[in-house]
Amino acid sequence: MHPADGNAALVVGDKLPPLDELVARVPAGVLGLLDDLFRAKFTGVRKFAVPPPEAAPRQDAPGVPTG
Repeated sequence: MHPADGNAALVVGDKLPPLDELVARVPAGVLGLLDDLFRAKFTGVRKFAVPPPEAAPRQDAPGVPTG
């Protein structure tokens, strides 16, 4: 699940590494490619919790064929 899909919640209180430390782990070639493709700039570190998948829809739910 991706944070941008609207189903993830920001986790508050978790200790995350500094942004500079994380960027230093990314190989230079990858950073260069990201810059060329997206003009990407890393601006912050966030951790998102992924909610558990929803249960299967009920048989009597709207739009679910029965029988």
